[in-house]
Amino acid sequence: MTKKTREEKIIAAKRKKLKLLKQQKRTENLNQQTPEVTPNILKPPEKVKETGEDHLRRTYFIKDLKKSLLVILLISALEIIIYFARINR
Repeated sequence: MTKKTREEKIIAAKRKKLKLLKQQKRTENLNQQTPEVTPNILKPPEKVKETGEDHLRRTYFIKDLKKSLLVILLISALEIIIYFARINR
């Protein structure tokens, strides 16, 4: 590879300086363009009145949940009883 002449070195240095100046201008422009952000204050949500349909859904959900828990407990108890019954044999 050939060595750089003095003129080429000067041109390369100027190109590098120009590139750095462009980058600085970009960052300065970005800093100036971004407006200051004010923090948004969260307001508590307003209470929404329940309709009859929502109330019915809630009661059905609670009833279904209770039935599901009862079935799960009964199945678990039955498994435990069968387990101990087999141990005694």
